[in-house]
Amino acid sequence: MTTKNNLETQVKDLTEQLEQAQDRHQKLASALGQMRYRVFEVLDLEPTVRNKIVNEIDTVFKRVL
Repeated sequence: MTTKNNLETQVKDLTEQLEQAQDRHQKLASALGQMRYRVFEVLDLEPTVRNKIVNEIDTVFKRVL
């Protein structure tokens, strides 16, 4: 039989797991955003090469989000 305490513990554990997943997600999104910025603003690339790289980063970004 599931008790109130067991359910509260499960909810707490699931909440912690969700918060950890959200934190990892945010860090990954931030890293991808920084990569995108650097490709545009820092690296001296030909426009076609830059656009291809940014398109690939955007593809990964869309999968993550």
